[in-house]
Amino acid sequence: GFSGVIISDDLDMKGADHLGSVKEKVAACFAAGINIVLLCNDMTAIRELLADSN
Repeated sequence: GFSGVIISDDLDMKGADHLGSVKEKVAACFAAGINIVLLCNDMTAIRELLADSN
């Protein structure tokens, strides 16, 4: 299998809008084995995700 780090594309991009909320997309990425998710523009969602992770 692949042994490197897997990084997602930006989950804020319009093409990913139909996949659910930011929280749902992040959960799906980690469930799929992605190591790093990119959230480049939605600071509110980023703060909420960080608060929920504690």
